[in-house]
Amino acid sequence: MAPESGQPQVPQAVALEKARRDDGKYKRGEEQKTRMNLSDVAAVGEVKRGEGQSDRRDNELKICGGATELLYNDPCRRFVNGFTIERRRMRLWRFERTHVCVSKEFNFHGTPRLFIRFLLYLLFSSPQDLGFDPNVRRYFRCVPEETDSSSGASKDRYEIAYRYQVGNRYFLTQGPPISEEAAYWVVSRATRVWRVREMHFHDPSNEHEYTLGEPMALKDAYLFEDAVLESGIKEQIMASLKDAGANDKDAARYFMEYEIDEVAKLPDENETGLEDDLTSDMKSNEPASYTPGNEAWIICVEQGGYIVTLAAGTVSGILQVGKANLRT
Repeated sequence: MAPESGQPQVPQAVALEKARRDDGKYKRGEEQKTRMNLSDVAAVGEVKRGEGQSDRRDNELKICGGATELLYNDPCRRFVNGFTIERRRMRLWRFERTHVCVSKEFNFHGTPRLFIRFLLYLLFSSPQDLGFDPNVRRYFRCVPEETDSSSGASKDRYEIAYRYQVGNRYFLTQGPPISEEAAYWVVSRATRVWRVREMHFHDPSNEHEYTLGEPMALKDAYLFEDAVLESGIKEQIMASLKDAGANDKDAARYFMEYEIDEVAKLPDENETGLEDDLTSDMKSNEPASYTPGNEAWIICVEQGGYIVTLAAGTVSGILQVGKANLRT
């Protein structure tokens, strides 16, 4: 089932015209055509044959740009891994909402163990450990269109929506975000606001058969660790108005009614829920993310393409769902 409204979005794809069969020979005709969606990319990388300063700089700008696009265009991402290679010199990267971390360079020919460990991490880690948010799922379907076959245009288009899980409840986005500008900056709260409807499943084992509830607004953002939830701020305001003798019930109509307002939890091994503190991810994947025993720099990209140092902070994921008159 596709969202009832919104602009259709076509996933970015890469055509592999030289795909191989299992026996190593090239496929022919229609067999050799396949597609890779950008949403399936596990890591970004840039490779140069040279090792000059210009090669290094070009790799830095391109990998930062690629990671920025992934985090901005895909609400399912919590962080992005990457690598850069200039001849035999390799560095490993990690782009998170609190900071960007890059390893000290190493010769992956002379020290192949680090490179192999990184590849094993990409190949055998769970989607959650690779940076995909288990609380956000992508829904899409192919919608046939009448297209002139002689034009060479695709006969199909894709309608994409995102399913947010908040506790034991599910919400499906409706159309493009109301606001998402903040999500473009890697080191940010990455705030997105959506029109959503709650999903009611007829059969819990079948996630593709459902009905949709009434319209709501959902805010997805990373919250500073010491910040107060917005529902808590509203309660403080109402309490202050009541203490001052004001009509707090009349004032309440100017505020959003919060259906849910909580810090998102990630599933852990005991299935009890783990708070999404992004600074904890680096420790769990330290061997694969950067050179062990060596200094790691914390960096980010500012406007103009300059890389500068940045002090890392601690943030947590937050999801808010409420009812309000939507203003765009």
